[in-house]
Amino acid sequence: MSWPDGLLGTHRLSLFGIDVGGRADQLAADIELLVDDPVYLFNDWYAVMALGLSGRHECNQQLVANNRRRTVGTNREVAERVRLALVEGFGSFAAGQPDRALDLLIDLRPVANAVGGSHAQRDIIDLTLIAAAARAAARAGERTLTEDLVAERVARKPSASAAATQLVAANRR
Repeated sequence: MSWPDGLLGTHRLSLFGIDVGGRADQLAADIELLVDDPVYLFNDWYAVMALGLSGRHECNQQLVANNRRRTVGTNREVAERVRLALVEGFGSFAAGQPDRALDLLIDLRPVANAVGGSHAQRDIIDLTLIAAAARAAARAGERTLTEDLVAERVARKPSASAAATQLVAANRR
């Protein structure tokens, strides 16, 4: 199965507060029937993003449960642990649980390269993590982690400063 072009861009736009509802519904409809058959990290991760953007949280929960059943009781490689944290983290973020998303995604960054993918695919993890930190901070009134993540991103990519500021502002609700 080849994923529709633009899912990462659609997710990125949503992180910045852009309404992507119509596009998200279209993307989710393309994959919803495959939720019972987790097979490949990128497909499952992309499915969680598309389903989350369209508000199909029950489907996301089912996909996460299927991935959990697949890895429980085994001694799989780091890619399996990363897979579970990735789908659960993005599912939690989509379901409005930024604290849970933070817990799952914060430790994923150093090992995200284990799943391969492009820089853009791994970058969406960092952007989602910053958005989750900003949302959690807005609830708790604590901004240190958000500021640290933004500073880390800007240190790696100085041209990202303005975008990081916009990302945080869009997620302080």
